[in-house]
Amino acid sequence: MRSINARGRQVKELLAWADGEFGTEPVNDRRFVSWRDEGEALIEQLAGVIHGDADPSAVDDGRIRAWVALGRETERALQRRYGPIGRRAQTSDRPAESIEEALGTDRSPDG
Repeated sequence: MRSINARGRQVKELLAWADGEFGTEPVNDRRFVSWRDEGEALIEQLAGVIHGDADPSAVDDGRIRAWVALGRETERALQRRYGPIGRRAQTSDRPAESIEEALGTDRSPDG
């Protein structure tokens, strides 16, 4: 059960990161929406196992690892692309749209 809890935490952390990065509003990127939807389904499945409503052998750990890997790679890619700029932008008094416009960047997942 510990590994189920650990996987659940990983999935929840990545979903929270995505919500913080992109918001909870609908995103116009099918890949991202699919990734987020799969994460929500994984949380439901893992919660079912933890609460005794589902069989632990039904959990596909490879699927979870692949989902987590994709999320982490996306997170790293955004950090590489916007890391130094992002840190300065977070402490700036300028709105994000103004900074993006000045830099000629677009932080939307499909941009």
